[in-house]
Amino acid sequence: MKKIFLFSLLAGICCSAFANGNERLVVSSAEFDRLGVELTYPQRVSQVQIASGPAEVVIPPAQEAIVGATVSGVLSRLLVADGDSVTAGQAMAEIQSPAILTLQREYVDALTVEELAQVQLRRDRGLHEDGIISERRLQETTAATRATTVALDQRRQQLRLAGMSERQVERLAEAQQLSSMLTLRAPFDAIVTAQLSALGAHVDTLEPVYRVADVTRLWLEVHVPQERVGRVDAGMRVAVSIRGQEIQATVTHVGQVVDTVSQTVLIRAVIDNTESLLRAGQFLSARILALAADEGAVFSVPNSAVVRNVDRSIVFVRTAGGFAVHAIEILADDGLLTYVNSDIDESSEVALGGVAALKSIWFEAQAEGD
Repeated sequence: MKKIFLFSLLAGICCSAFANGNERLVVSSAEFDRLGVELTYPQRVSQVQIASGPAEVVIPPAQEAIVGATVSGVLSRLLVADGDSVTAGQAMAEIQSPAILTLQREYVDALTVEELAQVQLRRDRGLHEDGIISERRLQETTAATRATTVALDQRRQQLRLAGMSERQVERLAEAQQLSSMLTLRAPFDAIVTAQLSALGAHVDTLEPVYRVADVTRLWLEVHVPQERVGRVDAGMRVAVSIRGQEIQATVTHVGQVVDTVSQTVLIRAVIDNTESLLRAGQFLSARILALAADEGAVFSVPNSAVVRNVDRSIVFVRTAGGFAVHAIEILADDGLLTYVNSDIDESSEVALGGVAALKSIWFEAQAEGD
């Protein structure tokens, strides 16, 4: 009985629709209520979601560093631990090293030799001016002095490579007091991401002690289904939500290889993390957004309001006598909302409920029109 009633109702509306052309449906107020039609308003948007996927927070390789032993020795003190913040030049560990004593002694010896060579050079220059020694003797003394200067600079560079600062080398030259203690220092402002050696351990030259990273700027690596990646370009925005706050990154790289297992493509975006909202290794849901200005006037409507036909997609817009059929261009669909170009605006009343009944009316009116 209900099916007969609904068929009669639709038949009456269809006749009205056909009489007025198949792009308008004449629906009375009573029929509107019986069809269960609900209305909503389109929302104009500034950004359009064109893709989404899981994202991992990654530290860029250029922002990581290893703090390692510059000479062999024993780790006598560890001054920081995993997760600690360090500033550039901050002491992180101390090494007791016989090797640094050897380097310091060789530098002091080279300094003494160079000073004596300079004294000898000044003496020979005076003797040459008085005609006591030959030009050849002065040239030999000059060459020998240059060799000692080069050797001294080599010893100084070895101390710098071993981890001594320029000021420490200057103090060594002034006081000539040797020390077996070497301090490892942070190369830049960073977070300690790993402690790689234990207190009391013997470490060889270049053996890692800490890993540090600058996390003020991070990467989001988003895995996007390959059928969606065609519309993603560098410069687009990537939005993620963390602690109830939405933050955005900028796409810098669109991958050229499809993962054979997941059939996704890697999208990389750079994100500011000066507020420390993100942590490396964290997984988030990401949305890739395009500026709506690039697409013209863009509106969002609930997915249930959209009718997708073979050759076009439409929405039903309320008019004084019923509904008008408005063609739309679908730009994106995020699962809840559809983003469209159309001649509708924020004041248009779009059918949200009862769309199936209106679609049946429209299809039947089209069939009768044909």
